[in-house]
Amino acid sequence: MRKNAKSAALQTLLLEAAVVGVAGLGFALLANQLSPRGLVLARDYFGGTAGMTPKAAVVAASPPTVPSLAAGGDRAREVEINRDGFRIAKLDEILRWHADPRRERGLIMFVDARGDRAFRDGHIPGAVQFDPFYPEQRLAEVLAACSLADQIVVYCTGGDCIDSNLAARLLRDAGVPLERLAVFAGGISDWKTAGAPIELGTRNSGILRTP
Repeated sequence: MRKNAKSAALQTLLLEAAVVGVAGLGFALLANQLSPRGLVLARDYFGGTAGMTPKAAVVAASPPTVPSLAAGGDRAREVEINRDGFRIAKLDEILRWHADPRRERGLIMFVDARGDRAFRDGHIPGAVQFDPFYPEQRLAEVLAACSLADQIVVYCTGGDCIDSNLAARLLRDAGVPLERLAVFAGGISDWKTAGAPIELGTRNSGILRTP
């Protein structure tokens, strides 16, 4: 009798564990679906390149190795940029380019390599967003804008952020001439430190704020 009672209790425990597990999986899938940065379950994040242009797919399939920047600071960042062959743009040059009338004509283009939320919270006025981790979302739009520009400046957060490098590599391998590309190593952090205005919301929203 005691043995049957123990068996029944064990079966009840296993049933409850199964119910909890199924409910937890359901909540996790729902949260992933609702999240704007959630994983696309049909997408192969490790080897697949569906939905990407052929050249961008090559870059995504064979990501370059990046040295640790934790100890090297700005110097390590510049070494990495130079290793890729990109010109390093300094803050004074960035400020001149942004004030240049050619920018209004699309001849100087700023590319923000950060995610959606960071871009909406404040970007260099007139910059176009290009998240290198989701290149298929805006690559065609960015390439069209870059085709008109003589100078393209890619930036991200600054410091040890390497997203601008990744974005510049994608643009280069998608056909943007290397000589037109520059990476602003200081990024939006140096831009804000200089007291330059940032644009909120979408590109060319006209909503400006001084840090």
